[in-house]
Amino acid sequence: IEEGRHRGLPWLVAVSERLSKGDQAASMRLMRKTPKVVAGLEEDLGDYPFSVVGGITTGLDPGFALENQTRPTYPAVGASATSLVVHELAHQWFGDDIAVERWSDIWLNEGFATFMEWRWTETHGGRSADAIMRSYYANVDASSAFWQVVVGDPGAAKVFDGAVYGRGAMALQALRNRVGDEVFWRVVRTWIREQRGGNGSTAELEELAARVSGQDLGAFFDVWLRTPAKPAATADNGLG
Repeated sequence: IEEGRHRGLPWLVAVSERLSKGDQAASMRLMRKTPKVVAGLEEDLGDYPFSVVGGITTGLDPGFALENQTRPTYPAVGASATSLVVHELAHQWFGDDIAVERWSDIWLNEGFATFMEWRWTETHGGRSADAIMRSYYANVDASSAFWQVVVGDPGAAKVFDGAVYGRGAMALQALRNRVGDEVFWRVVRTWIREQRGGNGSTAELEELAARVSGQDLGAFFDVWLRTPAKPAATADNGLG
């Protein structure tokens, strides 16, 4: 267990003693990144929504990480899996502070958390989020099942399908391209402010994006969230 404060925010992280000594050391190095990742996310998203932050690396092997409020839980994945920490801590805003209205809105959790991984890469010396999105687009064939998932309502069998994460993040970067960087981040921060402590729906995000941007985005969201096909590479779809 280690704890401290970073920019006034208390943090506490823990690593299971059931792990090997090597995994314990690597996992603690990863967990120590938690406060700095939160500080980085705050630059885009505003104040962290809770009074403490942390993380736990379990000695179990659940096969996934989980965004438990203020204490995300991770399997032993090594010291370099920063993007996983970014994803779970982004969920503190998107999923924990703002819960989904219905499970059909799950892309609001997973799409935003995945997009913030891309954003972290963009701001830490890697490819831009737009380049990552376009790589996805170029390398996933139109015939792929990836494009058949309706991410705005994937159904119980597909609720955590990879498309909910990937296409959800693509939709957000495409929106960023469509409305421009300044307006996009205003949409995101307004969403966080207006929905804080409540439940958000896709319809509410669409209304907000239209209101803040002053654009009719109905066709845009139809293509990305409700059409089981690969979007056309047009400027209206954020792919021009």
